[in-house]
Amino acid sequence: MTKNSIIVILICLITNTSFSQDKYFEGSITFMIDGKYKNEQIPEEYFKKIIGDTQIFYYKNNKYKSVLNGKAKSEVIYPGNDTLFIKYQTMPELYYIPVNRLDENLVSIEITKDSEKIDGYNCDLIEIKSDKGTRKIYFNNNFKLNPSYFTNHKYEFWALFLEKSNGCIAIKYTFDLEEYYMEATMVDFKKENLNDSIFNIPMNLKKVAVPINGN
Repeated sequence: MTKNSIIVILICLITNTSFSQDKYFEGSITFMIDGKYKNEQIPEEYFKKIIGDTQIFYYKNNKYKSVLNGKAKSEVIYPGNDTLFIKYQTMPELYYIPVNRLDENLVSIEITKDSEKIDGYNCDLIEIKSDKGTRKIYFNNNFKLNPSYFTNHKYEFWALFLEKSNGCIAIKYTFDLEEYYMEATMVDFKKENLNDSIFNIPMNLKKVAVPINGN
């Protein structure tokens, strides 16, 4: 399992998943996650060891952040501009990727109304198929961002998903992609005012570009 493979998974984890001011969600959503790598030489328990079993998303206006509790101790931060940042507590580098780039081709997108009830919330389903696999994203109107903030966030179909969901963000998702399968389900959330400092990017780390399609 390469460092770039882990980075790809971390980005996928973050990008699929979002009142007046109360109309839009601000706060945190906690997910329980599970999955496995598709390489048979990698033990099934390795996914949980590296990625973890818990993911916390933080959302505020045009910003978001994901924190995973695995050995990689990773954070993915989108501070609201044109770049996504990936930080590991144990590494001196700060990885980045432009969000206006899309490195896969859309095959189909389908919406199913009232697909499933999750933690008491009736959810619609968006299923996005690409040449890299299938994403199933479940959402409810109680958890919503302003999609106009993310129109240039094409990476991982984030802008497309928010457009089709009318700004709703995931409270459950499954990814069946080339390198791995995983699923995540909301187990808790908090609507609260967040300090902007949560989304700060460390300035003392060397910045390293994440390769896309070998580039």
